[in-house]
Amino acid sequence: MASEDKGGQSFVKLQARLHNEPKEIESALRAKLYDKVSLLFVDELKRTLPKLSESSICWRLIFIMGLYLYVASNTGRLEVISKGKAKGGNLKQALPEILNFCEQGFLSAPTQP
Repeated sequence: MASEDKGGQSFVKLQARLHNEPKEIESALRAKLYDKVSLLFVDELKRTLPKLSESSICWRLIFIMGLYLYVASNTGRLEVISKGKAKGGNLKQALPEILNFCEQGFLSAPTQP
C-alpha cells in the first residue's frame, strides 16, 4: 500500500501517526473512525463462525488488523528474512498469502480455555 501511490503513502503515514499519538487522542480517533465497522465485522464473524467464542473472534480479528498494519507499512523486513525471495510491495504475491493465512486462522479449531 505504501508503495502504490501518494494516497497509499499518505494513508500509511496517517496510520503510523495514529499509533504514536497520546492514548486519549488515539482512543478517541479510533472510536470515531473504526468502532462501528469493527463491531459489524465481529457480529458477522459470530454468525459465520458459531463454533468460535466472541473472545476468540475478537483476538483473531485483532491479529488480522496487526498483520494489515505491518504489511501496509512495508518495513523491508520481508525482504531481509526471505533473503529477497519475497517483496513487501508485491501485492500479487502478498494477497494470496494474506488471504490464506487469515482464512486458516479463522477456520482453525476453537481455542480451549
